[in-house]
Amino acid sequence: MSTSHYSLKRPSRRRPLAARVAAILALSAPVAVHAATKVVTNCSGDDTLGGLHWAAAATGNGDTIDMTNITDFSACLPNADGFAQVILLSSTVTLATGVTINGPNATGTNLAVSGLNNFRVFSSPGTLTINDLGVVNGKNTIPNKLLGTYGGCTYSHSDTTLTNVVLDHCTTSGPNSMGGAVATYDGSVTLTNSRITHGYATSNGSASAWGGAVCAWGDAILQHSYIDDSTASATGANAFGGGVWANGNVKLQYSAVAATHAVSMSTNVFEVARGGGVYAVGKVTLNHARVEDSTTYAKGHDARGGGIYSKGLTDARYSVVVFNEAQGAPGVATKGGGIYSQGGLTAQYSNVSYNNSANGEGGGVVVAGGNSYVRGSTVAGNNASVSIAGVGFFSGGTTSVDIINSTISGNNSLGSAAAGYIKAYKTTINNSTIAYNHGASGSGVVVYPGIAGSTIDLNSTLISGNTYGAGNTNNDLFTNVSFTAVSGNNLIRTPQSGVPPGTLTGVCPLLHALRLNGGPMPTHRLGGGISAAAGSKNPAIDVGSNPLSLGSDQRGGSTNATSPPRVSGIAADIGAYEVDQSDIIFDAQFEGCQ
Repeated sequence: MSTSHYSLKRPSRRRPLAARVAAILALSAPVAVHAATKVVTNCSGDDTLGGLHWAAAATGNGDTIDMTNITDFSACLPNADGFAQVILLSSTVTLATGVTINGPNATGTNLAVSGLNNFRVFSSPGTLTINDLGVVNGKNTIPNKLLGTYGGCTYSHSDTTLTNVVLDHCTTSGPNSMGGAVATYDGSVTLTNSRITHGYATSNGSASAWGGAVCAWGDAILQHSYIDDSTASATGANAFGGGVWANGNVKLQYSAVAATHAVSMSTNVFEVARGGGVYAVGKVTLNHARVEDSTTYAKGHDARGGGIYSKGLTDARYSVVVFNEAQGAPGVATKGGGIYSQGGLTAQYSNVSYNNSANGEGGGVVVAGGNSYVRGSTVAGNNASVSIAGVGFFSGGTTSVDIINSTISGNNSLGSAAAGYIKAYKTTINNSTIAYNHGASGSGVVVYPGIAGSTIDLNSTLISGNTYGAGNTNNDLFTNVSFTAVSGNNLIRTPQSGVPPGTLTGVCPLLHALRLNGGPMPTHRLGGGISAAAGSKNPAIDVGSNPLSLGSDQRGGSTNATSPPRVSGIAADIGAYEVDQSDIIFDAQFEGCQ
């Protein structure tokens, strides 16, 4: 009889090696933990249940503290420090790493948290994020183990991110004071729709001060934010970054730094002040930004970068750097009332004006290294008590300097080179206006070679009305650099050296005073008759060139919808301004020529 043969062997329970390894790894993998949220319900400043301290003690890494549902305001101080309600802390709120604090200020109560000018407000061993809250009256006088006194209002070991936050009256005071309002030990600071005001980093003795408002040991990024009335000061050492100091890059986008100061009161000849507004070890980027009314002051030695001090490139686009000052001790190398940059300058559609280098040079800009590119920009009304009131490009070597479609005007120096000094391998000045700059001596513009074989490409540029001395002697340009073969179509009223072929000399360009003429930056309009059909009364009209095929004159750019064309008539006009040939008038309101 046939039977079915079934195996009596016990089936193996062993799994393949790969499966066993995967199972072991699965057992050792961390179990996913969802971040918790702790809700603050009252204004208690101590560890009372429902208060901020209670919530901080109960949170872990990556958790959230929700302050949008406070119902008991009895412990709050009403209508103080510009806020409807203020929580008065009993001590610093110490957080776990990665905690996010959400305040009610975007949708409800105008709330702040105060350190009562006795202690820091928030501290984190990792990252810190705060939204929609005020942080006021924080003070830190306790240095960490590395003898740095960090962050009067907030401190984090890693990144700090603040959105819709106001920080007011925040102070660090102690050895190596860093970040009067906000400081990181090893991370970046990002401000969005936020303001820091009255931040003070103060160091005594032989210790320095960094960042009156912000000290970031990574990057510092401001987006639609504002820093003002802040100071980094040292009684016996250096002061860096009155508004912002960063060990990385600084980026200001639709933001402003104003009325901030870096002050060194030391009489030691080795102690300095740098960056009244902004100091970056890396690059400084301005995009629709302002740096204004800021100062560097060094009692014993030199001050540099009244507005901006950058060890890397300074890149300003659609931005304004005005009314800043660098002031050092007499006889030392104070430089850059507006900007001091060691890594080159890019300025596009920007305004650097009314800055001052007291006891120094470079009222507007000093560039100590790297290539520079200036386009569609105005440098005007700057002052220097030694020399070079407008722009000073000292890079030398094989570097290049390009000045395109720009205006340098009304700068005043107690020395020479009132408009500008350029030392580079390749200098290009096209379609620009350099006028009405005054110095105690020398030419308005001075161009020297960076190395042997240096050249200058000078095209369709108007240089006129630059004077020196009590008698306002005309002296527009001096250079010992060879002009390129393509240089030409310029108007240089009173040159003190050779000029390119075809240059108009000894004629008056009939310039109007510097003012806004329809674009984002002030320009000099050409006066006289402006009808090509009737015959131009102005010698600069229709005799220039457009070697770079520019689409508009200086008034153009993405922020100006009209974008006046670079060529309106039969040829471009000389200088940064192009006359509209459709206007058939005679204009007699121009400034005369001596």
